[in-house]
Amino acid sequence: MKKMPLILVAVALFVALSASFPVHAETPKAKAAPMIAIVNMDLVLKKSTAGKHLQEQLKKKRNAYLGQLKKKHEKLNVSKKNILKDKEKMGADAFKAKQGAFQKEVLSVGNEEVVERRKIEDSVEKGFKKLRLKSADIVREIAKQRGIAVVLSHKHVVMAASSLDITDDVLSRLNKEMKTLPIKWQ
Repeated sequence: MKKMPLILVAVALFVALSASFPVHAETPKAKAAPMIAIVNMDLVLKKSTAGKHLQEQLKKKRNAYLGQLKKKHEKLNVSKKNILKDKEKMGADAFKAKQGAFQKEVLSVGNEEVVERRKIEDSVEKGFKKLRLKSADIVREIAKQRGIAVVLSHKHVVMAASSLDITDDVLSRLNKEMKTLPIKWQ
């Protein structure tokens, strides 16, 4: 009989404690998980109208430059042949002088080539920088409008639902806002 009152005391204590805490207590509102999105910026830069415009300009400039370079190399080859052809007609000192002048000309053409390539690369990089900045602005706008807290590059995502990909939206807006992007050649 002694056990019965102890059990009754325990049950009474449990009931009393349970009554002091509501069963359906209001829990603080859970914060919504941060919205995440993914964007393929390489695709945006490559497929955008402005990106294609940059590529077209680069191709034209490169072809024009290669044409000029080919003419310079042809001229150097003619000079080399003439020097070798006239080698026997001139003395050793005259040959060395012509050979030295030819080597200076070759170095000059090589230096011009390096400088021109750098100018082209710098100009194109400045164009792509403008395009990347505009694309980043659009990504920020989309993120703000949709309440997206984090936008990841597709390169850093192993797997994700396609609904998280905002690449097409970024590309569409970029094409509306920036149809061309003329390169300022240096």
